[in-house]
Amino acid sequence: MLKTALDILTMGFLVIFGLQVVATRAAFGSLFLASAATMIRVTLRGPKVLLLICGVLGLLGASSRPQYPPGIPPFPPLLLAALSLLALNGACLPPAVLYLAASRRDSWTLASPFQRAAVPLKFVHLLDSSLEIEPFTRSLIRQSGFRVWSKADWQLVVRQLSGIAPIVIVDGRAETPSLVHEIGQIIKSGFHSRTFFLCDRHGNCKALSKIDPHRAANLRRTTPERLLRSLHGIGWQCIMHESVVPSSVLAQRLGLSSWFED
Repeated sequence: MLKTALDILTMGFLVIFGLQVVATRAAFGSLFLASAATMIRVTLRGPKVLLLICGVLGLLGASSRPQYPPGIPPFPPLLLAALSLLALNGACLPPAVLYLAASRRDSWTLASPFQRAAVPLKFVHLLDSSLEIEPFTRSLIRQSGFRVWSKADWQLVVRQLSGIAPIVIVDGRAETPSLVHEIGQIIKSGFHSRTFFLCDRHGNCKALSKIDPHRAANLRRTTPERLLRSLHGIGWQCIMHESVVPSSVLAQRLGLSSWFED
């Protein structure tokens, strides 16, 4: 009975691993390997490097079948390999959706819905979950979060992630110096063509108030509700299309560009 349950669990983990890889490969196309290499370099700058280490060690352990001390049952090697592959996905797969926002509760509450909308694609944010006092909400935020070891690496990591993510979401409803800097880097680097800015129901986007009005006028703005409806199921759409699409045109391929016209 236990063996059957473990076999089912292992198969489920392997299916999740396969779906994540296939969807990401379809979303990034020929840029997949280069983007994965960039993601590995980013991972080395934060605690997510532990996923990389555990994944590699787990695969080595599953292939070598180490001797366990007496009284300790051996861990199923195939289950260990499946968990290790998922850990490597968490460390190496590039994000299809990058979420930039101020570390506030109204921004935190959008992280989990965006993550679910992008499944099985990878969703990443840089919010500081340590500021959340509610343990359950804090744990949900950390699932898709990315932090850096050193604050000096923050700007570089944001630039690298926004450079590979096919879709960038910026919550502009709140203004902070860090967020304004991130927006400036996105515009300067030309990544604004695949960036969507969240505003309130009245169309106000405070974070864009410090941006040159001529540039700000050409940026895509939408509300969180409209964006969630538009992004729903994009991961499965990538799998069903079964086509190689460069990351720079993913938003256009999904029809997002026309959905966000004011």
